[in-house]
Amino acid sequence: GINAEYGPSGFRPPSDIPPTQERSPVISCRRPQGSSTTPSGRKRYNILMCSGTLGFPKEKQLQIIKLKQTVKKDSERYSVRLFKEFNDSVTHLIYITEGTSLTCGRTTKYLQGVGGGKWLLSFKWIEQCLAVSKFVNEEPFEIQGDTDSPHSYAPRTSRMSRIMNQPPLFTNLTVFIVGDIALMARKEFIQIIETVGVNITIAPGAEGGSEFATQSLVRPVVDITQSPLSQVSGFETEVITAQWLLDCVSNYKILPMDKKHRRR
Repeated sequence: GINAEYGPSGFRPPSDIPPTQERSPVISCRRPQGSSTTPSGRKRYNILMCSGTLGFPKEKQLQIIKLKQTVKKDSERYSVRLFKEFNDSVTHLIYITEGTSLTCGRTTKYLQGVGGGKWLLSFKWIEQCLAVSKFVNEEPFEIQGDTDSPHSYAPRTSRMSRIMNQPPLFTNLTVFIVGDIALMARKEFIQIIETVGVNITIAPGAEGGSEFATQSLVRPVVDITQSPLSQVSGFETEVITAQWLLDCVSNYKILPMDKKHRRR
């Protein structure tokens, strides 16, 4: 099990983390620093339409395009761009929500948005902006959580954490990844956990290059998915599934590890 010194969830609270000790080489985590304003001082609206499984309806795509054209007259104040894929420069992720609900599915884009401290908004924000022909305050339209944790307020917690320049969610966590990620593309999984402060160890000469590593001096977690445990035998560390890390991102807090998250 986890060494007791790391507490019930396996980690010291940030204030208790001891000075960094010698470790095996790691890829240092990077928190995207996408600015909300352009160099000229215009507020940046880099909008990503999050379609889910059915695709973003054409009529709603046209509404977003209409909004971009509507605010064009304020080009000295606003910079508006539309995106189809997530990247660090995206500032606003737009979701179609039902009724008065402010929840959405736990998709890869949702996790990327929460991890990146972006605005995650209901499409109702677009409709309100169109109604008054200008951008309105985002906060009343901010997504409160996903369908698994509808009242986690993770998007706001992560976003405010970045505004206040607080440390990332994980401040002392290095993972050793073995095997394939069943939940999403491996590249996306790595990108998501890096945005919340997770370091990934480097394995010189290992298949997969920088995505693998030796674990002899690194604590406390090995993330292993769909691979024989014998590949990490002999390491004194906790072996968990990728799902635990994604659950932490989705809630934007470090969750206890229960049996479903452990592999031994």
